[in-house]
Amino acid sequence: MSRSEKAEDATLALPRILCLHGGGVNAKVFGWQCRSIIRVLTPYFRLVFADGPFECHPHPDIVPVYGEHGPFYRWLRWMDRHEPVPAHEACKSILEGLQKFMDADEGTGEWVGVLGFSQGAKIAGSLLWSQEWFKEKWKERKANRGLNVNGNGNGHSVGGGGPFGSAQDEEEEVVLLRDNTRGGKAVEFKFGVVMAGSAPTVMLDPRPPKDQWGYAGGYEYDSRSVPRYVETADKTSLSFSDWPSLAEVEGGEHVITLPTLHVHGLADPGLERHRKLLELYCKRGTTKLVEWGGDHRLPIKTADVEPVTGKIMEMAWETGVI
Repeated sequence: MSRSEKAEDATLALPRILCLHGGGVNAKVFGWQCRSIIRVLTPYFRLVFADGPFECHPHPDIVPVYGEHGPFYRWLRWMDRHEPVPAHEACKSILEGLQKFMDADEGTGEWVGVLGFSQGAKIAGSLLWSQEWFKEKWKERKANRGLNVNGNGNGHSVGGGGPFGSAQDEEEEVVLLRDNTRGGKAVEFKFGVVMAGSAPTVMLDPRPPKDQWGYAGGYEYDSRSVPRYVETADKTSLSFSDWPSLAEVEGGEHVITLPTLHVHGLADPGLERHRKLLELYCKRGTTKLVEWGGDHRLPIKTADVEPVTGKIMEMAWETGVI
């Protein structure tokens, strides 16, 4: 089951934030790690914690305190010993797993945000980017194919022919997650909280590759084409090195344009990659930053937590979710 912050029944109707643990952790432990943040946010949000899809060894950093509280999970590979999985299968496992935890939650509030730490932060950012990518590509596809702009209920073509052929005539809009308390409406997160999250983002496309579907490639509105600077879900997390330049942030296809809060520990060994996610993968003017003196862990002390929760509340007000 998902780990929701179980307070009073009043939390059931609050807007919901999906919370994603780091690699080699689990939802229960992440809830304990987030306890100081939860305490501040609970009057305003319902926090729902999900497990990653792939079981793995515990992260060494948590073993002394939480090592007996397994099993532990990961979202992506970060070690060579982790079993390789084709990108679309990894994405399918991630998204179906998240959907299961979201459906199991008893809340009825809208899904408004996603919060993650470390590998969970990478997935949080990737959900935001993928949500925007598929939405934009579907708009482009409708414009290029003469689809009904208002939709016909199933995403199928209602126009004439085109360059794709009959297989793509039946392609539907990609919806990553659905809110089944609202009739299966597509979840559209309004903001993300990215704590110790590393670049690059990952394309979360659960569909098989193009060549298995017989689709022609090379069209700018082909949503299966992974844009440069975005990784696929079959790679190890630290194998990427093809970074964009600062000049490519403006208008780049790899860029997250939804509001994000980035939390950086100044003593974190991964700080350089965390800064890359902020500076090279997020639209200027949409980000907030909290820096604190810790290493690769979550802030616990009030003096460190207050700036984080304060910025989360700012984003919530600015996006109109509370």
